[in-house]
Amino acid sequence: NAKGNIDDFILKLDGNAPSPVLVNLRLQDGSTKPHWSFNTTSEQLMLEHFGLAADQPYAFSLSGKGVEGNANLRGHFKRGEVALQIEPSQISINAGVLQFKPLLIRLDAGLFRIEGKAEFIDKDPVFDVSVGSRQIQFVPEDTASKNIAVNGSAQMKLVGKFSDWKINGDAVLMRANDKAIITLSGHGDDKQLLLDTLSAITPTGKLEGKGKFFWEPGLGAELQASMNQFNPAYFFPDF
Repeated sequence: NAKGNIDDFILKLDGNAPSPVLVNLRLQDGSTKPHWSFNTTSEQLMLEHFGLAADQPYAFSLSGKGVEGNANLRGHFKRGEVALQIEPSQISINAGVLQFKPLLIRLDAGLFRIEGKAEFIDKDPVFDVSVGSRQIQFVPEDTASKNIAVNGSAQMKLVGKFSDWKINGDAVLMRANDKAIITLSGHGDDKQLLLDTLSAITPTGKLEGKGKFFWEPGLGAELQASMNQFNPAYFFPDF
């Protein structure tokens, strides 16, 4: 359902896949300085209804508004047990450059802040993006246990071209009064991430390793690590 003109245009789409899928878009002042808004939602969307490979159902709600290439976004997304919340965020797209100003994503472990830019001007995109959180928390699933929750902060930097990029990151995790320090560095391309160093030091021991994560030809990982009295409870509070 579409109506209006370039200065006030409304588009409404609805269907079932199998639950209702709704899309609403409005464009105003299209001939001068476009103002726009949209929202889309579905409680159960299955990809096979669009001729794609079968997957777990998706549930989502996303809304945004903006002027020209500047956007304010918010919403939520769920697939199986994976859920995320997009807190009120700002992004912009101009001349092939996408900027996060920032994009705020809330996961079970905490609120993560994404800042930086990605340039899609050439065939090989260039990006300089940082991801960080000051509010990481891992809570024991067994609330009746005496296992200790873990709190901390982390930051990660990704820089380079899609065909050749680098990653560096570190985190500090607190378990009561005990501290664990994690660092990593590596490089990657459009097919894999190679972890050159992975280190985690706790008051009782340490972990050192390297490995790789790959997504072509299929999703997988390989990790080589040595542990000396390392306590995994900093990552798995129920351990």
